[in-house]
Amino acid sequence: MNYTLRAATPQDTVSLAALAIQVWLDTYAFDGVNPAIARYVLDTYTPAHFEQVLAHPLRRVLVVEARGYLLGYLKLSMATPCPQAEGGSVELETLYLSRHFKRQGLGSALLQAADELLPELGGAGMWLRVYHGNADALSFYAARGFTALGKTVFELDGEQHENIVLYRGLQPSRQDGG
Repeated sequence: MNYTLRAATPQDTVSLAALAIQVWLDTYAFDGVNPAIARYVLDTYTPAHFEQVLAHPLRRVLVVEARGYLLGYLKLSMATPCPQAEGGSVELETLYLSRHFKRQGLGSALLQAADELLPELGGAGMWLRVYHGNADALSFYAARGFTALGKTVFELDGEQHENIVLYRGLQPSRQDGG
């Protein structure tokens, strides 16, 4: 597949919002959509949200696109320290791919691009939170060298959902033979 990896631009915000809603619902609304879920995605994943993210000096968003369509994105934050690791680490806030484009190497390509940004961002490693029931994501990150450090909770409408905190140190760049 021919695709392009690039930094997101303000022109991407509408597509980012729609893609985020699609992936979030595909991933987490396995019982259907109730008012709490609907409010969460419609209030959180808006073009205005992505405009704020893109304007934030401590955040980066990378997109993968083909033929003018966004297929996925990755959002990094230098603003949130890892709750279970010492030192300067960058949070991988989001890595979302449309289900139609999974298992085609696009997630790995986004993650590699994030690895290449880490030194510029001053990161000694990367951390993220994954829903404990998301076996595909846990397997994806484990295969790429992330290890579990602990647990945290995502709360939605008074319900707590367990997340696993994963961490991986700075990876050697491809230019260094890594």
